[in-house]
Amino acid sequence: MLFGNATGNAFVAIPRSVEAQWRGERHDTRPGRRPGLSRAARYGSVAAIWVLALVLAIVIAAVSERAQDASWISLALAACVIVGLIAQLATQRKEGFVNRLAASVSGAFVILGVTAGILALVAAAR
Repeated sequence: MLFGNATGNAFVAIPRSVEAQWRGERHDTRPGRRPGLSRAARYGSVAAIWVLALVLAIVIAAVSERAQDASWISLALAACVIVGLIAQLATQRKEGFVNRLAASVSGAFVILGVTAGILALVAAAR
């Protein structure tokens, strides 16, 4: 689509993707173009890291000695960060990458932080 002045001289070419956005289309439907991530894919890649953090927290609580809980919790968080990077890169979409990664790591941090607090209270009660 070209825009021009009153004399008919075109001076601005608008890309088709911008034109599609103006018409309210969600994504570019031309052949070879990928649509955006579905809602399930966006939230699934984040929730998978939260599930990993929860599983690691349960394993740490069940198996580790109380004196080593902090070390294992920090290793679990490092594993969640690395797997979170891999999961977000596997989506092959740059749109929202930082937000998805931040949500993944923040959720894992909260889950493992609550677990560490509970394990500290259990250790103090003994």
